[in-house]
Amino acid sequence: IDESIVRRLCRGMRVLTPRDQASMEWLAQRGFAERSVVIPDIVLAMPLLLPEYYEGSSDRTRDGLGISAADYSFARRCGEKELQEYIENLAATALAFHRRRGGIIRLFIQVSLPGSDDDQRMVDLLARRLLTADVPVEIIGPEGGLSGYLAAISKCSVFVGSRMHACIFSMTTATPTIGLAYQPKFRGLFQHIDLDDWVTDIAFDPS
Repeated sequence: IDESIVRRLCRGMRVLTPRDQASMEWLAQRGFAERSVVIPDIVLAMPLLLPEYYEGSSDRTRDGLGISAADYSFARRCGEKELQEYIENLAATALAFHRRRGGIIRLFIQVSLPGSDDDQRMVDLLARRLLTADVPVEIIGPEGGLSGYLAAISKCSVFVGSRMHACIFSMTTATPTIGLAYQPKFRGLFQHIDLDDWVTDIAFDPS
């Protein structure tokens, strides 16, 4: 049903702008290649389109690790066991980073729609795990707005993101960014900008 709806929509559009090569190939296989062109996510252009959000971000001293943790069950079948393993893997990564490099661990809540798609629970679980190990933690939520979110990312030495747009925000602040992909579009983003080796599956090995 989904595919028939998408085909009908594609037939009615003059131009199609898939975000990655895999989507482009999907369209080409269905006869839409001539009217399709790959255009990566427009959020990558934010420093040009909305430069006011980046004022002074390059002057900040960087320290610590940023993590965008997500309950990815909205997009991929997984149970509580997989989510707990995911939190343990993120905690192991943060602990290893803190022991080697020091600094604070900043945890980012990008989406918070209780009962639907909510990062808050994952962030709270990870924060408790890290605080138990005496690792300093700061939680960055939506209340500071996009400028506050970007400013906090730009303070990080490295950013690990399970939200695709959190990774894009990080890239726009020139922060080294590791993506934990829960969908093909996520990998496609990194591949399109020649960062294939900076993305891995969300069920990752912390080593």
